[in-house]
Parts: sequence; C-alpha cells; structure tokens
Amino acid sequence: MILQDIRRSFSARLTLLVTGLVTAIFVAALALLLRFTLSVTKTESQERIMQILESTALQVDHELLQTEMTAITTRWMIVEHLATPDSIAALCRNMTESSPRIDSCYVTSVEGTALRNTGSWHEASLDSQADSVALKRMKMSYQLPIFNRRGDPAMMLTIDIHIDWEDFTKDIAKTIPYSHCFLQGKGGQYILDESGYKEIQFNGADVHEFYRPLRNKQWGIVLICPDRELLAGFYYLMAIAIIVTVIVLLLLLFGCRRLIDRNLKSLDQLSETVIRISQNQFDEFVPDKGRNDEIGELQQSFAKMQQALKERIGEINQKSTMLKKQNEELNAAYERGQEDERTKSAFLSQTTEKFMQPVNAIGAATDQLCKNYHSFSREEMKTLQALIIYNSDAVTSLIEQMLLTSQDKKPVRENQPNSTGL
Repeated sequence: MILQDIRRSFSARLTLLVTGLVTAIFVAALALLLRFTLSVTKTESQERIMQILESTALQVDHELLQTEMTAITTRWMIVEHLATPDSIAALCRNMTESSPRIDSCYVTSVEGTALRNTGSWHEASLDSQADSVALKRMKMSYQLPIFNRRGDPAMMLTIDIHIDWEDFTKDIAKTIPYSHCFLQGKGGQYILDESGYKEIQFNGADVHEFYRPLRNKQWGIVLICPDRELLAGFYYLMAIAIIVTVIVLLLLLFGCRRLIDRNLKSLDQLSETVIRISQNQFDEFVPDKGRNDEIGELQQSFAKMQQALKERIGEINQKSTMLKKQNEELNAAYERGQEDERTKSAFLSQTTEKFMQPVNAIGAATDQLCKNYHSFSREEMKTLQALIIYNSDAVTSLIEQMLLTSQDKKPVRENQPNSTGL
C-alpha cells in the first residue's frame, strides 16, 4: 500500500528523491569527516596517553632520584666515619627513621671486590627473567659502593624502599578505564631504549601498548590500552553524529514534504479545475495565488487558455444552434417535399386510373369504327364520333390537371362526364 501511494504521489516521489540525494551527500560528507576525526582523535589520544605515561614515569623517576640523592648524602657521611662502625650504624638508623620512604638502610662489607663508583637498582620481580613484571607493592633496593680514602671499595650501602604501584596508577585507572599499567624489568618483551607504542592483539581484542623507559634505562613503564578506550571519544562523537544525522534527515524529510506539498497545492487545485473543465464546466474559476514563479505563470497561462476556450466554445455553441435551426428548417422542407411527392404520386396514380377509362373507351370506339364502319348507319357513326370527342375532352382535361399539379398549383376538380357513355 505504501509503495502504491508513493507511485501515485508525485510529491512523495519528489520528496524521496530530494531526501535520498541529500542523504547520500550528507552521508558521504559525514563519512569523510568521521574518517578525518578518527585519525585526529587517534593521534590526540595517543599523544594524551603518552603524556600520562610520561607524567607517571617522571613521578617514579622523582621517587628513585630522591632515594639516590639520600644514598649519596649518606655515603658522604659514612666515609667520614669509616673508623667508627657504631657511628655508621647510627647514621643508617637515623636515615631510616627520618625518611618515610626508606624501609631500611644498612651497609655490608665488600673489601677486595672490584666495584665501580656508581649505584644500581635491584628488584626481585623486575630482575627475574621468568617474571619481569611488577603490578602492586614492590621492594626496591638501591646499592651504592663506599670507597675508603685510598680509593679501595670498603662497604656497600643498601637502601630499601617500598613502592606501592597502585598509588602511581590510580590516576591512570580513572582517566583510562580498562587499561593496565605495570613496570617492566630486564626480562620484559620490550626493549625500553625509547618511548613509543605499537598495535597488537591481546586476548582477542585490538589494543595499543605504550612504553616509556625510566631514567636508569633498566626498567620501564608499559601501558596496555584497548582501542575502544583509546577511541572512546571518537565513538561517542560518532554516536552523537549518527543520532544528529538521523534527526536532521527526518526533519529534512518532513520539511521537504511540507514544502513540496505547499508548493504543489496550487498544481493540485489547478488539476482539479482541469478535471471539472474537462467535464464541460467551462465557467470554473482558475485559482490565482499571485505567484511570480513558474507555477504562477502556468496558472495565468491556463486562465488565458480557459477564457479563449470559453469564447471558442461559445462561438461553436452559437454556430451549432444556427446549424440546428437550419437543419430543422431543412428537415421541415424535406418533409414538405416528401409530402408533395406523395401527393403528386397519389394524384398521378389517380389520374392514370382516370386516363384508362376514356382511353379505353376511345380505343373501343375506334376498333368498332375500323372494323364495322361499312355496316354502321349514319346515326351510329355520329354516336361513335360523339363518344370519341367526349372521351378526348376528358383526356385533355386530365392532362391540364397534371400540368397544374406539376407547377405546384392546386388542381381544379371539375365534373367529369361519365366515360362509359352510350
């Protein structure tokens, strides 16, 4: 039913055509816009996550750097008291009590061992090749060699700190839901020489892995972010764009239908007028909305055509009336002619019958005269002569009546003698 209504309605077809064309253009433009937006959103999200990762790495580096600076300060004081072990123990104890970050501080003897004058960090999970990932609370140890005044290694200063990894990643968990951030050590799968990211499959889902090395280049931070979270802003924007597009297209469809119906209303009225005029209602009023567009020109042209047609029909009706009247007159004349012909035929028929009696009488008298004239007396001859003359006069009288009838004169009826005389 809907398809049939659309086929019968020009406005519906035009509305669908316009809306379909605009929809195609709008969808193509929206697709290009979304494609560009996807690229921009993806780049911005990657940069934002790298900034978050950089901020987290700076926090961790700052925590480690403070521990290193504390160890260097402690080493300097220990070098001044190498000869008094009790003083060294007191310094380590005071250092542990004065800094909440330090879990323990102690020295061990390393005499006879070749060491470099640089410190190093150690963490059991991160330094293990089997499990090189730390996720929660971990114990990190910073070891710094202590040299005597001769430059020989004498002791190893060790400072143990506890780092709760969740304190560093709680902001990441709030900012990027469903992401996983962890510390990677020497046995991890990434070569943490520089920052970067790569796209991989993780548990059957598309993810981005971001990585950034710490200051010592020994450990690094890795962040796994699902693509749906990385592009959450884009998906949100796309959902809004689709909803807005659907609403705009529906409004466009409704607006086009209303606009086209309003503009075609004049054509519908003109069509109804044409139908009534086709039913011989030539006095039908042609609507004129005072428009200056093509529809207004069509209405004006049709009004002029209707007026010309009305005048022409009037002339035709007038001539038809005249022809009808003339036809009636001709029919009447024809009827009169037919009546005259019937009258003449009847008259000729009657006259012919009247002819027969005197002619037959003349013929009979002539035959008698021709056959028996030598045996007739004088009186009989006169009688036959009188009979022939009388019938000849009758024939002459009938001929005169026929001539008068042929001249459309009423024949004069006279008393005719009995042709059967004698």
